[in-house]
Amino acid sequence: MTPTQCLIIALASKVGAEYKIPELPALVVVESRAGEELVAKDRPGFGVGHMNHVTAREVLRKHPRLWPGKHTDEQIVIRLLKDHEWAMRLAAQRVKDTSLRAYNAGVRGARLGRGYPYLEKLKQAEAQLKECE
Repeated sequence: MTPTQCLIIALASKVGAEYKIPELPALVVVESRAGEELVAKDRPGFGVGHMNHVTAREVLRKHPRLWPGKHTDEQIVIRLLKDHEWAMRLAAQRVKDTSLRAYNAGVRGARLGRGYPYLEKLKQAEAQLKECE
């Protein structure tokens, strides 16, 4: 892990503790390689949590305190890319509202039993976190 990745993981630990989501640092490693890949290659997703603007808008609609006011899709994408802490807060809130499985597989996919390989990836990523201790 690079020093920048370790800083991002430390921030994810802090935000994860606030939201009581201890898996948030691993989620950030799995989704964006701890900030190394801010744009998903296989689907529309942006920032350290690889969240798409539709999901981000849904979280903001339910929790407007995270960013009061109305925002365009472009503004949401730019903030996901540039404001790592905010992107982590959206990701943590999404996990709290749904589940870790649903974060990756979607709510419907989680109900259908998808998302277990994602949980396994999170467990594997925890080993990488030790590089920053």
